[in-house]
Amino acid sequence: TVKIEGSKIAVRREGDALTNYYVREAARVAKGLSEEEAPQAFLLGTAIGLDDSNALASIPSLTKLVSAIEQPSERAIRVAMLGKPTVRNRLDASVHFFAAAFLASVSGVDVTESGLLDLSLQQARQPGGMSFKVIAADRAGSRFGRSVMERRFSLPQLAAGFDVAAFVPDLDSLPDGVTAKDFANQYGDKGDPRFEKKLRELDDRTLLLPGYRQTASG
Repeated sequence: TVKIEGSKIAVRREGDALTNYYVREAARVAKGLSEEEAPQAFLLGTAIGLDDSNALASIPSLTKLVSAIEQPSERAIRVAMLGKPTVRNRLDASVHFFAAAFLASVSGVDVTESGLLDLSLQQARQPGGMSFKVIAADRAGSRFGRSVMERRFSLPQLAAGFDVAAFVPDLDSLPDGVTAKDFANQYGDKGDPRFEKKLRELDDRTLLLPGYRQTASG
């Protein structure tokens, strides 16, 4: 709430600020769990809780897990109350970041990044094209998930001050709508050195962020 002329008016958080609030609250709750369960429970909770697209449930190996946690009626209520939590002011980046973070805790970073990259490359053949913004969010999320599982970021630390900008690079300058033809002309294919260089550049953007500089010694 904020005070305006002596009155308190409720102002709802939105965008990245709403995401920061949700993640901090999730970390605060999760830190009360056992040390073994807490990190992955936190990642699963944020992946489901901040998703209005049912992304995790659409993965066959996770459908039963998600449905056991959240029934359709419960999901409808959550989505209605969720608001618009974003990552770098993008709703899709929020879904991708937190889904990738949890998937990395299950399958590891390499498998997660490779699988999500394949999905992005498939999008290049679709009318909307491929998005490097989405790829960057996926890769930042998988790195965040691994760091949580390796205890480089403690849950008390995240509860006290998680900030999107400390863990996800700016996405505005990255291209959207890359067609299969454009991708082939500029980067060849998935294993092409030109594309691998581009991926390293995306990863470097993440590693230079405050959240990772603080744990560089790890």
